[in-house]
Amino acid sequence: MHPFEVIMKKYPNAVVTMDSAFYLYGFTDVIPEKMYLATKRDAARIVDKNIVQILVLERLFEVGKSQMDYEGAVISIYDKERMLIELIRNKQRMGFDYYKEIVSSYRKEIHKLDIRNIEDYTGMFYSENYIFKTIQEEVF
Repeated sequence: MHPFEVIMKKYPNAVVTMDSAFYLYGFTDVIPEKMYLATKRDAARIVDKNIVQILVLERLFEVGKSQMDYEGAVISIYDKERMLIELIRNKQRMGFDYYKEIVSSYRKEIHKLDIRNIEDYTGMFYSENYIFKTIQEEVF
């Protein structure tokens, strides 16, 4: 079995996010040292040194959730539009060069993104104005 398939079987309610998603989408060539998985805040804690669990508010958990076939393994992953929002929301926690690499990759793919989804998703987050302004200034 593919390692992603094992993880999805072990954590069926988790969604691949952050560094893992950026890598799988090809926005970075930095292979994450750990798997980043989003779960609802009330989910059981994942006790695995190879997994970083990101706790997500119930109302935001399903936003942008999609499926990807990666080397034969079907995984739950946030779509590119949701990951753009997560990139901006987590900007301060990332290394500058890593952040710029991902932003640069998004600029190359901007014509493939669903702008309406970005607008809809942005409206669901508390820092809506900051996120939207940053996306306009740094990506478009």
